Amino acid sequence: MTFCIAAGLFLQVAVQTGTHILFGILGGILFEKAGNTNLGTEGMMLMGASIGYFIGITTGNPAAAVIAAGLAGAAGAFIYAFITVTLRGNQVVTGLVLTTFGTGISSYLGKTLTATPLPQAVTQPFTHCAIPLLSKIPVLGPMLFDQSPYIYFSVLLAVLLFCYYRFTRLGLNVRAIGENPAAADASGINVSLYKYVHVLGGGFVCGLGGAYLSLVFVPRWQENITAGAGWISVALVIFCTWNPLKAILAAWAFGALKGLMFKCQNLFIGAHAIALPPQLLDMIPYLATIIVLVVMGLRFKKENQGPAALGKSYVREERYPPPAHSLSQQITSFILCKTAVDFFHRIFYFKEYLCNKRIKVFSCTFADNVKALFKRHCITVAPFFRNSIKYVGNGHNPRTKRNFFPGKPFRIAPAVPLFVMITRYFIRHLRIFIVPKFFE
Repeated sequence: MTFCIAAGLFLQVAVQTGTHILFGILGGILFEKAGNTNLGTEGMMLMGASIGYFIGITTGNPAAAVIAAGLAGAAGAFIYAFITVTLRGNQVVTGLVLTTFGTGISSYLGKTLTATPLPQAVTQPFTHCAIPLLSKIPVLGPMLFDQSPYIYFSVLLAVLLFCYYRFTRLGLNVRAIGENPAAADASGINVSLYKYVHVLGGGFVCGLGGAYLSLVFVPRWQENITAGAGWISVALVIFCTWNPLKAILAAWAFGALKGLMFKCQNLFIGAHAIALPPQLLDMIPYLATIIVLVVMGLRFKKENQGPAALGKSYVREERYPPPAHSLSQQITSFILCKTAVDFFHRIFYFKEYLCNKRIKVFSCTFADNVKALFKRHCITVAPFFRNSIKYVGNGHNPRTKRNFFPGKPFRIAPAVPLFVMITRYFIRHLRIFIVPKFFE
């Protein structure tokens, strides 16, 4: 019975110690599912911890303190989103800068917060709330059902995120953006909007993790209160394979490692007491993080890989990049196109001659297709088409049911490849459209 009580208390402390890591992992999942690698989790957690503590002292309102902490993390995430999504900056460098920025803000505010305790009106709502009957279950009762409401909220948030990504259309859109933003954009998904929303949401969640430390777990301000928890969270996002439910177990497991530090300070082997250095015990979670990353790197299955577009800034114009051609190349291309169209007009008259000779010709007008091809590939050297024609795509073969111009944005091609392409189109036209049926 004594062992069950001790095990229950140890697991209870493990859950409490790992909750802020859980918030960091969930924020990282929100970032990376949308294709953004944000290494600024530590900075956003520190911003949330300092701002939440400051608002808690100033207002005495716990709800205002928690919301302010989340908004502080979202503000840091907005800086990251603006640089990486709008300006398409490097995501890794931006995340590192955000960590330095958040550390500086928390250090600056911490000078005035160290000597000021939180009012009881702020800490009282976050005390343990035991669920009747369930909290009496041996071992699991204290661990799961005798915790702060803040911890219950973290578990609920993880479950909601799992359902969001697995069972909702919006979650499917986010996963599509993380895998292939160009394909998602082509299907009508606003890639930039989704990225902004999820990056800001991830920052808000990271801010809540910082607020847990300063308002609930350690209800006073300490310098560098996160102690590297943001970096552990970034690593555990990979360990839990971007799954919010696995994030719960991963965070609590590392919380148990931190709780083990307190249990191992004085070990008794028989009648002998062994005192381990606290610096050695502090290394345990970080050493476990390194081991986890190495193991995941060696045994990483294909189905557990992260989003394919993770860490890559999406540029919409790169779907159809305009080639950089000189003015002379464009003029040469224009002349060759005009010459080719004139030549094909002569072929059109030959086509009419074939019709008179009882050769079966399908109803698709070849000259119109050639004109559309000309307009499509000479749009940059013929500006008068720009305002009148947006897409071409009406060529239709009633026999094969094929659209030869599916409505793509205009691009110009260099001179020789364009001439070869038109020639190949002419040969293709003869092969598909003209079917000799003599004496039918």
